[in-house]
Amino acid sequence: MEQVEDFLKESKALHDLMVGRKKSDFRKITQFKDWVISDVFGHLYIFNLAAIKTLDSSVTFDRFFKPIWQGLEAGQSFLEVNPFFEKL
Repeated sequence: MEQVEDFLKESKALHDLMVGRKKSDFRKITQFKDWVISDVFGHLYIFNLAAIKTLDSSVTFDRFFKPIWQGLEAGQSFLEVNPFFEKL
């Protein structure tokens, strides 16, 4: 339960840091692979969803991740195959 509480605290802190920002703030380049901040958010979001799917069942996770994996194998970037990520 402590991990859940830590995760919620971290999520709230991140939300509080970014709420009310301009769209241009989300386009700022980070030091990680030249991703912009919105790329990092998309990455965090999809893996949070994947964790939830894993808790449900391996079948649910496989259904969720299969199209993502197929896109990666076809040469798309992770950000291109993320079905829940809105490009700014």
